[in-house]
Amino acid sequence: MVTCQICKKEYKIITNQHLSKHNINTNEYIKKFPEAKLVSDETLQKYAEGTRRHYQTLSKEQKIKLYSSRIYSKEGKEKIKNALKNSRHKINYNDPSRTKAISDAKKAWWNNKTKEERSLFFKQIVIPNTISKLGYDNFVKKCRKAGINGYNAVISKGVKKERNGFESYMFFVIKQKGYKYIEQFEIDGWFYDCFIPEKNLILEFDGDYWHANVKEDCINNRLENQWEIDRKKDKLAIKKGYNIIRIRESNKESIKSIV
Repeated sequence: MVTCQICKKEYKIITNQHLSKHNINTNEYIKKFPEAKLVSDETLQKYAEGTRRHYQTLSKEQKIKLYSSRIYSKEGKEKIKNALKNSRHKINYNDPSRTKAISDAKKAWWNNKTKEERSLFFKQIVIPNTISKLGYDNFVKKCRKAGINGYNAVISKGVKKERNGFESYMFFVIKQKGYKYIEQFEIDGWFYDCFIPEKNLILEFDGDYWHANVKEDCINNRLENQWEIDRKKDKLAIKKGYNIIRIRESNKESIKSIV
């Protein structure tokens, strides 16, 4: 129970209706008695248990929708903002124990999800909202950046990225010719297989399965999309002043004459 600091009576909840009898509202009461509680611990516990029981009755789709509305929607953000603004308790964002508690809660929530639920969460919530926030082009660039950062992290730990036989042969010839090269060379968020600074030359190694030789060979959407990406990368490299040559897997011996 909580005690009204004005009439000294005990209640489960001190409501606005009760405070109106004292010609005061909740905000004024809080300012006048900053240490006073409005809701008893027992009542808060019952509310929490009721909320958990309600959450357990929801379907997976309803849970995801509820989570999304709280975290990502404009209404949800506004509610959180107002709650923090009107809070009587100042939050110490630098408190390590608070950070750890939030981290542990997120990990527990995530670890409790199945592989399918995690995939659904990313597809329905994370990816759409990230695209909405950044724009599609920046989203793609961020994904590529994350990919190369992961690649560099692996390299920095001394674990080389596994190359296929075609790529291994390409780099073997280049090294044999005595040229220094940069693997996974970046231009504006796009990454190219190899760059030889001495020749200002970018080399792209196109596997026959993954890259069509001519546009007419694009027999499915995957090949068509890759064809468009390859052309976009070519134009970007040329625009930035680089020479670029694509070497197909079926014509890999051409690397010897090129370098």
